[in-house]
Amino acid sequence: MEHLEEPGSESRVVIHAVGALSARLRISADAAYAALREEAELGGRLLADVAREAVDLPRPALSPPAVAPE
Repeated sequence: MEHLEEPGSESRVVIHAVGALSARLRISADAAYAALREEAELGGRLLADVAREAVDLPRPALSPPAVAPE
């Protein structure tokens, strides 16, 4: 039986960013990864750098549900 290698720090940050974006934006992990990869490619940057920035983005404040006036 083969053992999987532990992901390096670069892979971990990408995995973390994919999970965070997927949950925050309510999109699939595949879509989150594709968005990160596209951003990196278009900007000529490393995927891990784009992922770090995505993880560091402030989370939007949740507003209370609107209540209809009576």
